[in-house]
Amino acid sequence: MSCTLSKCASWVGTVHYMSPERISGGTYSYDSDVWSLGITLLELATATFPYGGGGGSGSGERAQRLGYWDLLDLIVESPPPSSPAHFSAEFKEMISGCLQKLPEARASSTQLRQHRLLVQHAHPPDISAWVQHALTKLFGQRACASADVTGRSTPA
Repeated sequence: MSCTLSKCASWVGTVHYMSPERISGGTYSYDSDVWSLGITLLELATATFPYGGGGGSGSGERAQRLGYWDLLDLIVESPPPSSPAHFSAEFKEMISGCLQKLPEARASSTQLRQHRLLVQHAHPPDISAWVQHALTKLFGQRACASADVTGRSTPA
């Protein structure tokens, strides 16, 4: 499909995860999805949205007060969010590759599939196993065993 599609120019999607070029009204392509992946992974890893809290852009309280236009301005004008210092070098490197302001500077999907963070866990990467491993490490075996894939708790 990539050979048949030109750059897109629509404005459809969840603004929280839109890349700077989409918000600015520029054309975009698959590299915009890489930005969205980086924001999503950072949010999952820190348990807070990167703009306005958790990712170094302010406090959690501020995230509650962040308005629509303020969020758009932050995404376009401020430096991209980064991983907290205590995260692994591999994770920080992957997030940094995803969250480059210039689309041409972002990691490609091929580069991300070959990233050492994913390769060290499985080849080809098994994202669900990686998330399960991270949750087990974070919350312990019992917490992960008591939740199914939809996040609903089941009797332990």
